[in-house]
Amino acid sequence: CAGVYVHFAETRSSQFRLIFGAEMMRQGERALPVIQVAGECIAVLVRAIGSAQGMGRIRPDLPPQRIADVIWMAVHGFADLHLIGHQESSPEALGLLVETVIRGIAAEPAGK
Repeated sequence: CAGVYVHFAETRSSQFRLIFGAEMMRQGERALPVIQVAGECIAVLVRAIGSAQGMGRIRPDLPPQRIADVIWMAVHGFADLHLIGHQESSPEALGLLVETVIRGIAAEPAGK
């Protein structure tokens, strides 16, 4: 999913900037449809995290919403840096980011 997010930012950079730009935040009620769709997207991630917590794969000590927020912040930050041409925003760097996030949210193996 992280790669898809970065691809969207790269191929639809104007839309990406509009959705997450300061101007959108100043739109008040006019921005509500965009905010609602964004919330629905995050809700999918929150449900997946909750399910994985129920299976013992993701650490249970944090609410699913908090973990989803952190994942989004990490991937969004990468996408934003990629758009401005940051030299470290390579596919390998994205893979390392995803691996690092996964290790950070993974449940500890039983017996530790």
